[in-house]
Amino acid sequence: MLAVGGRRAAAVTEPSRVATRVKHALRRADTRRMDACPSCGTRVTADATWCGQCFTAIDRTPARGINARGPLPKQEFHQATYSRWHGGETNFGPVGRIVMTFGVLLGLVVGYPLTRGLIFATVGIDVPGTGFLLMYAGIAAIAGLWLLSRVWKRSRVT
Repeated sequence: MLAVGGRRAAAVTEPSRVATRVKHALRRADTRRMDACPSCGTRVTADATWCGQCFTAIDRTPARGINARGPLPKQEFHQATYSRWHGGETNFGPVGRIVMTFGVLLGLVVGYPLTRGLIFATVGIDVPGTGFLLMYAGIAAIAGLWLLSRVWKRSRVT
């Protein structure tokens, strides 16, 4: 140990205490710069754009005070356009929809003998023709209408 002014210098503090102090100082510095989520109150960093707890978007636009000068900026709203005939990012357009319509109709027609053959292959008996045909036609008509309503649903273009 060194003598300073006739006294012995205090022993160097152990590294773990120094690291703990530094860690606490950094944590205090970080929490001073943190904001609170407007929805759930969780602390979020100053540059966060959404809350990690409740996933709410955090508005970082500067607030306009009472003494702010000038008019508020004009906000432009884009009107969404929906169509069955114009192709967009997530739909097929008219050609794709027509092709899918023919595919659905072909699947409904070919589905009767395939279903009848599947029943014969798995169960081992041949189902009567007229009764099964009427049952298949009823179920296929409902399923076909539902599928075609999904194919021809109006979708967002812009």
